[in-house]
Amino acid sequence: MTTQIGNNYTGQVGRQQQVAGGIITSAQYQKDHCNCDWHYHKNLHLTFVFQGTGTSESRASGNVKPAESVYLYRAGERHRWIPATPLCTSINVELEETFHQQFDLSDGEVGRALETNRDVKFLLLKMQRELMLADPDSPASMTTLLLDLASQPQKASRLPPDWLNIATEYLHDHWSEPVSLTALSLAADVHPVTLSKSFRRHFHCTLGEYARKLKIEHSLSLVKDSKMSLTQVALQCGFADQSHFLRTFKQITGFRPGRYRRL
Repeated sequence: MTTQIGNNYTGQVGRQQQVAGGIITSAQYQKDHCNCDWHYHKNLHLTFVFQGTGTSESRASGNVKPAESVYLYRAGERHRWIPATPLCTSINVELEETFHQQFDLSDGEVGRALETNRDVKFLLLKMQRELMLADPDSPASMTTLLLDLASQPQKASRLPPDWLNIATEYLHDHWSEPVSLTALSLAADVHPVTLSKSFRRHFHCTLGEYARKLKIEHSLSLVKDSKMSLTQVALQCGFADQSHFLRTFKQITGFRPGRYRRL
């Protein structure tokens, strides 16, 4: 069976805010009380499951992803979510046609931005935080976050060189270790100055900012593990101490780790 859900959800809606043609919704899915029917949304739909695991099936192909997974569904795309853990929690964004028209963005441009945005998880978590704050400044903040999420940054004048791909692969392989610019330039076989300039041009952040985001991304599931102390999480993710981890986590996600653990 296929059901048109529109702006409703197969789980239980917690909070919802509509701003500038975007619909931001938090939802919970209980394994024993979840409607797992096939359905579709009339708008481009993005879901970030930041608690729990399950199966996202789309176009009749199953795909199991762990916690902290992001799912992108095109308008009219049939899909369903089957929880594997007793409780799953997600933050969801739907973008109506009015969003595209208001900001002169095509559906293709928005879709490509959502698929390639390296900060998508962190931007969605900041939206979750704004939903919880729900103060007079939240709508303006959510609009800004939507634009950061759905608009592509200014393109570099050239495609990234092969050595830059080698450098980023090295960073991902050594994400929990301190990596110096010198060591990274040696791995990529390029001058440190060239690497530093190219990194900012193509990734719109410094090497240090990129490395911190990798650490925080890996920490998301660990923070949810109540058996681990935040000090243990900090050390496992390569932070010098808990204080540095707490500050960085809050800066990047909008949440303090302890508050994120309780979501």
